[in-house]
Formats: sequence, structure tokens, C-alpha cells
Amino acid sequence: MLVVVDEPKGLAWGGSVAAPVFHRVAEQALRYMHVESEEQQKITITAER
Repeated sequence: MLVVVDEPKGLAWGGSVAAPVFHRVAEQALRYMHVESEEQQKITITAER
């Protein structure tokens, strides 16, 4: 995904302008696609002998 901000106001750095937009859109898109976050995934460790 690419976020382009045309004529940003204030600080014109990608980290302060485009990154928050990317975060919000990506978060909603992944939720819509039912992609679990790492925090939601269950990890099972089994020992093999």
C-alpha cells in the first residue's frame, strides 16, 4: 500500500504525515480480511521424542 499526501500542512515528513494514515488504513484492511495479529495467534509448542 502506498500513501501519498499532496501538499501536507505542518511537518512534511513521511513518518509524521503518511505513516499514521497508512497505519489506520492497513489496520482496518487486515481486520476486514480476517487476518489475526500476532497477539491474537495462539502458539502451541509440542515436544517430540
